[in-house]
Amino acid sequence: SMSKRPGQAAHSGPNKRKRTDNKSKQQKPQHHKQDNKKKSQARPQSQTKPQARPQPQTKPQSQAKSQPQSNKPLSGGHKIIASHYADSLDQSKALCDWLLSPVTHDEYKEKYWEKQHLLVQRHDTQPDYYKGWFHSSDIQRMLKTEDIRYTRDIDVTNYVNGKRVTLNPAPLSTNDDGTPKEYAPADGKWIWNKFNGEGVSLRLKCPQEFSPPLHKMMFILEELWGAGVSANVYLTPKSHQGFAPHYDDVEVFILQVEGSKRWRLYPHRDASEHLDRTSSPNFDQADIGSPFLDVVLKSGDLLCLPRGCIHQAISTDEHHSLHITVSTGWRNSLSDYLKLVIPRAIDRATKSNLEFRQSIPQDLFSFFPPKTEEDKAKVKAFEEIVASAMIKVAQNIDTQEAVSAAAKNFLHCRLPFPEPELLNKDKNIDGITLATKFRLARRDIARLVEEKETNTLALYFCVNNSIHFQEKLPQYLEVDLIFQQALELVFSSYPEFISVGELPVIEYSESEDSEEVEEGSDNIELVKALARAGILEIQ
Repeated sequence: SMSKRPGQAAHSGPNKRKRTDNKSKQQKPQHHKQDNKKKSQARPQSQTKPQARPQPQTKPQSQAKSQPQSNKPLSGGHKIIASHYADSLDQSKALCDWLLSPVTHDEYKEKYWEKQHLLVQRHDTQPDYYKGWFHSSDIQRMLKTEDIRYTRDIDVTNYVNGKRVTLNPAPLSTNDDGTPKEYAPADGKWIWNKFNGEGVSLRLKCPQEFSPPLHKMMFILEELWGAGVSANVYLTPKSHQGFAPHYDDVEVFILQVEGSKRWRLYPHRDASEHLDRTSSPNFDQADIGSPFLDVVLKSGDLLCLPRGCIHQAISTDEHHSLHITVSTGWRNSLSDYLKLVIPRAIDRATKSNLEFRQSIPQDLFSFFPPKTEEDKAKVKAFEEIVASAMIKVAQNIDTQEAVSAAAKNFLHCRLPFPEPELLNKDKNIDGITLATKFRLARRDIARLVEEKETNTLALYFCVNNSIHFQEKLPQYLEVDLIFQQALELVFSSYPEFISVGELPVIEYSESEDSEEVEEGSDNIELVKALARAGILEIQ
């Protein structure tokens, strides 16, 4: 990390500065790569939707491929993700407008987001609208050439006699606590035999790992939606259903790519299911009543569902079905925010209020539940104590600290920056000077957080996140507090480019054993380090 030195950041001063606390050259910010990996897990996503895929011998109807043809000009969403925008947020808005067209993002946010479903039907005029993001042939290829594992990467499911059945083979080995240690490799021949013979559905859990365009789409949308984005791909043979009726704990965008599927949506059974934070169990048909929407999605169509919307789907008699579900909003509610706020507020209130540190009544358990009038009086007195304490908790909420914690969680949930090696390709990072201009790689690529407990700055970022959900620990750089003003200027200047020479100059105190340094050299090293980390774009 940048070594700490006395003095304050300033905007002007002599051409030379003296280091007083370190006789060696300034060190670069320390990158905490967190090489110790967390256990791999799937990204939060819609839990159950009926889809499966044609086998190698039976070619699906559509011939779309997972990436646009190189000999054709890019169009639609593919053109948007490949274009350079002055402001990355404009790119995110343009992509969302394309995804929902003719509905705009602003209209969707106002009328539909977390409120009601949205149906967009384009199959008569634009059946190839979602072409190029994923195709059934990609699953065939992956099962032949990639290390695809049951449960981790792919589910084989069926819906028989009103019950969902998962046919994944057991893991090859388990940990001491019974959790899977090594999943069984997927057997393409067995899967396609099941697909053709029994009508099973296939759910691909991390399709963005095998589709660079889909990865870019999801990453770009995260910026606009302010939450992690996940995806599944579902392939279902004609006339079959792979999943039971249920609802999800995420906002779901269903992109029909191949074939057709009949979707039925049902009213909430009670108000608590609207925007539920937890996915439902599988429902029986008798649990859900009659649908309020019964529609067939065909290639090019879109269906958006808010959290808690009960649904089921079955492919039609005419075609197999392949659709992509893009989802967001997992654990991103006010309730989740308060879970970050309240514990910290309680800690602060405890330090400043003696009653928070006093014991609860010794006879508390004896008068709960109350049996006598005396017990009722004690209950009322205790509830008044708790109510008074909660007022003091609210008074100790540090919103900035809580928002920073939420931002750190968001960055940890995010997908990695697609193709970061192309960001500063052919740029001479070692040759950066005071005249070099730069800016953040994207508006939301990083977050500067003052870690009050350690009195340091941490620059959290998502460039090197894992493609699988939170497989790595949070990525961050430790930076000395003397660079706070410089980094704040970097963030506030976006989307404009600024020069290294415009950053506040570091002032050092005079000392006999101090070492002279060139004015601005520390800022040059800072910009070099952040550019190498993929956080800055060099002009």
